[in-house]
Amino acid sequence: MVFPYFLTGQHNLVGVLLFLGLGFLVMGTLYGPVGAVLPELFPTRVRYSGAGITYNLAAVVGAAVAPTVTTWLIANYGLHSAEYYMLVLSVLAVISWLLTKETKDVDYTK
Repeated sequence: MVFPYFLTGQHNLVGVLLFLGLGFLVMGTLYGPVGAVLPELFPTRVRYSGAGITYNLAAVVGAAVAPTVTTWLIANYGLHSAEYYMLVLSVLAVISWLLTKETKDVDYTK
């Protein structure tokens, strides 16, 4: 809901740079920990394949479904419906993150 205000006006270089900077900051915050957290969810013997398959399936499903749904929502209900859709996805991501078990005390040598 905030990002469109960065892009108002013609040749708004400062707004575009702020838009991109904040967007990349959010993306880095979300995707940065994936490399450490995702493998921890699997036992040592299947860690590499489990993390690889999970990451790739999530990328395919997310890359296929989210833009399609977003485009449909914008076409049928306007730009604000896509914002609410992204908000719901964000809340679901935070809930999933909160439900992920901490593995710092797990002994993976067994």
